[in-house]
Amino acid sequence: MYNTGELARKTGCKAAAIRYYERLGLLDEPAFIEDGRPRYINNHIQQLTLILKARSLGFSLEETRELLKIFAKENDSSLEEVANFIFQINTKIVDLESLKGSLDKIALDPEVVSG
Repeated sequence: MYNTGELARKTGCKAAAIRYYERLGLLDEPAFIEDGRPRYINNHIQQLTLILKARSLGFSLEETRELLKIFAKENDSSLEEVANFIFQINTKIVDLESLKGSLDKIALDPEVVSG
């Protein structure tokens, strides 16, 4: 069991963000409250890690919620929903590779920028 500070340290997430994700219903409520303090379990670490990863990759809060449902198998995720996320991820990969290619050109020839 972890308190909010321990969960924050284990995931690299600020305590205020943990409470925010709880209020939004993205992060499950604490396993139980001890002396008025929330206690978290390993499942909370997994959820929060997925939330942080999805958000860092540019997924919206609603998209993150859907990803959590798919990973938790709470809904009958259709193949269409899963395929949609795969498509979004592949699109981001293509965009990032294009950006990387542009940066590689600049790194090899700084005149490309100032030219």
